[in-house]
Amino acid sequence: MAYRTIILRGEGIRKERVAAGTIQPGMLVELTSADKVQAQSNSTTTPVQKAVAVEDDMWGKGVSDNYSADALVQYNLMQTGEEVAALIAASQTITIGMALESDGAGALIPRSSGLVWGYALEAKVTTTADLAAVEVA
Repeated sequence: MAYRTIILRGEGIRKERVAAGTIQPGMLVELTSADKVQAQSNSTTTPVQKAVAVEDDMWGKGVSDNYSADALVQYNLMQTGEEVAALIAASQTITIGMALESDGAGALIPRSSGLVWGYALEAKVTTTADLAAVEVA
């Protein structure tokens, strides 16, 4: 499915920070000690904020327009039950209802032993990283 927006259901809390590197809408993000935002990099067993980069719609950009380093990134802190189009890592097969965890690089993968970030709302097989509907855990 092609997505026009990252926030599918719910609102979350909108935040913004300068990008520490390239950020793709739908990517899981985190704050750095320099008060910038980067692709979520914590291990899968470390609790993380449910933060996801959203499209820069204030400037007419869509879900396929990445933020470059030092650009102002819009992201939302999401709550349990809200739905987003989240980035699924390359070379993954997900099914509806599957528990997903962070891959430590800003995307989601099927849960193996890490903390659940969300649950797949659609089935998808990725060859490259791609967006899929996810319910936030």
